Parts: sequence; structure tokens; C-alpha cells
Amino acid sequence: MGRDLRGRTGDEEQARLAAGLGAELRRLRHAHGLTQQRLGDLAGIGRWHVSHLELGKRRPSVDALAALARVLGSPLAHEGLLDHLADLTGDSLRATVPRKRRRPTNKHRLQAVAQLEQQTAWARLEVQRREGIGIPVPEHLRKLADGTALENARAVLAFDSRSASRPLTSTNTRRDATVSTPERRHTP
Repeated sequence: MGRDLRGRTGDEEQARLAAGLGAELRRLRHAHGLTQQRLGDLAGIGRWHVSHLELGKRRPSVDALAALARVLGSPLAHEGLLDHLADLTGDSLRATVPRKRRRPTNKHRLQAVAQLEQQTAWARLEVQRREGIGIPVPEHLRKLADGTALENARAVLAFDSRSASRPLTSTNTRRDATVSTPERRHTP
């Protein structure tokens, strides 16, 4: 069965991606105490996309993996995580296609970070309150309170604002794949 150009997978490829990349994304997301919605908002790719990557229903693009690695990896080690995630995709990795650059101050990302700041502050207070009166603290609450997800989200915003002036490329250096598309010009 041939590959769908929009990134959909067949049954065999879906099972392989779900067991490799999907399981690792889910593990990392849980380790950071993030929901699919929150991870999608912070990475700028949407909950549906995160869900389909975890289930192996979609072949990941380099851009999607890079966005997820920036959120799920430490600010200094996200490239190593990107390499790891790319290795888990095998030959299912889709090359980056040139497209219009998103604004670095994407309002949805800014809102997601602001909401994560509030939730992290609340989680820290809740952990202190529960520990003070001897109530067990759920692991997901501790993970949210430790602030790692918030630090990574802030690093993503800083990275995006620094790279806004850099040109997009159509080359996936990780897999040496190049996508050739006709030049598009906007004419009024």
C-alpha cells in the first residue's frame, strides 16, 4: 500500500509508529504533566495532531517533531531529543515543506504559556498545602509544580522569536531529504 501524501499511515506503519514514536511521545508528555491539548498548544500543532502522532495514525513531519522536541526537551538538549524522535520514526519521517512562517508571538501560544504559568503557581501552592496537612500529592501535580514544562514553554517562545528572521528551508538535514516545490508568488 502506498503512502498518503498528507501523512496518513497504513495499518502496519501505524502499529510501528504507535509502538515507537507514539509511546515515547506519550511517556514524555506524561513526564511533563501535560495533556495532549496543552502540548499541542505549546508546540503550536494542535491536540488532534498530537493524538494522531501518539496513535501512529499520522507520519510526523520534521517541523512537528522539532516543535514537540522544543517543548518536551530541556532548552539546551532539544536537538538531541529531536534526533531521538526522528530515529523512532524510521523511514516514515516526512520532509519539511516550505510554508508561510507563523508569527513568533502566536496568540494561542502566549495564552497557553500564561495559563500554564497560572496552573504551575496553583500546583505549587496545592503541593505545599497537601504536604502541610499530610495529604498524599498525586505525581502529576508534583510534575506540574516542578516548573519544567513552564521553563520549556518559555524557551519555545524565546526560540521562536529569535528564529523569526531566519529563512525557512526545505531541506531535512536529519534524513538528507529535500522537497522541491514550485516557487509561489503572491499576486494581488
